[in-house]
Amino acid sequence: MRYHRVRFPALLRAAVRTVALYWCVLTLTFALLHLAPGDPATFLLPPGASAADATRLRAELGLDRPLVVQYARWLNATLRGDLGTSFTDRRAVTATIGDALPVSIALGGSSLLLSFLVGSLACFLDQRQLSRERCSGQRLDRGELEERRRSRIDDTATCCRRE
Repeated sequence: MRYHRVRFPALLRAAVRTVALYWCVLTLTFALLHLAPGDPATFLLPPGASAADATRLRAELGLDRPLVVQYARWLNATLRGDLGTSFTDRRAVTATIGDALPVSIALGGSSLLLSFLVGSLACFLDQRQLSRERCSGQRLDRGELEERRRSRIDDTATCCRRE
């Protein structure tokens, strides 16, 4: 008896890959943050802070808990959309991202439009060159056309000349 492999729809496969990639990025980010040298609590405290202040801050941030518990809390908060508080601004990270989002969308959209226009122009010019070579009455095989296209030989003297 032959077994048939059940194929998932493409959308479901893409969703599974997205979740797997998201988990890998989150895990790698968490690992890199914890492998970085230094203690985050001493980084956030002023230079004259006492050891009791550092212990209190570690407890507030949850750095005194086991690594597995920290990872579970961090993963849960990230999945809920809580990216935490910025160390520099003391604001929610989502609010900081929200402030920068309109500018980022405008830059991305304008670069997309510019690349579309440049690509369309390049395609138009390439097709124009190709049609000129066809109008010249020369019979070129596909290899010669590709060679001319690659080397950008512009034979404008004989191109589309009416005799």
